[in-house]
Amino acid sequence: MVKLEVDEMTHEILMRILEKLKKRGLEADKNVILREALRLYERFRLGSEEELLIQIWDRLDRVESEILKIKSEVDSLKALTEVHEKPLQPPVPRVKEEAKEIRRDKFLEFLRDMIVYPLDKIRKPRHVIERLVSEGIVEIIEASNRSYIVYKPKKDEFLKKLPMPLDEVRKLSGRERQLVEVLKNAALVYEDAITKTLREVK
Repeated sequence: MVKLEVDEMTHEILMRILEKLKKRGLEADKNVILREALRLYERFRLGSEEELLIQIWDRLDRVESEILKIKSEVDSLKALTEVHEKPLQPPVPRVKEEAKEIRRDKFLEFLRDMIVYPLDKIRKPRHVIERLVSEGIVEIIEASNRSYIVYKPKKDEFLKKLPMPLDEVRKLSGRERQLVEVLKNAALVYEDAITKTLREVK
């Protein structure tokens, strides 16, 4: 095998090319580059040293471009393989879920305002009501042979105010008085004639 004698300048150029390839994540065999330089040297040895170095540099630039192209194609194939190997996940119906949350919030806002409402007038699926009951947000109360849905936080807040003078009961808002009537009919509160107060049944 012919040994390629290179001067300091040529060696420096070859080393820079190798470093350049490494920085781009490309593995290059120094012997491959030197063999390519030798081939060009044999071809252009009758020319000037400057012409030889230009030809080496140009050729190695083309080699680098070819390596980059191959690397890009390999990366694309890897990505494609990963996509095919990854189990398909059903699309998340995010918009639909958000719409459900909005409807739920509006319904809860309605119940918070009403405090108590006849269950037979609620146009909501049974499982929605049962879920709200299990979450402790609403409560179903049976009173006078009728079912009522009650916004539990408001009911609990009201019961904490008892005993309450009957004079104060009369000053309550219409919806709060309706709550009192439902609670009385359900035997959860009563009017104490002696103390003239509304009390919770313990």
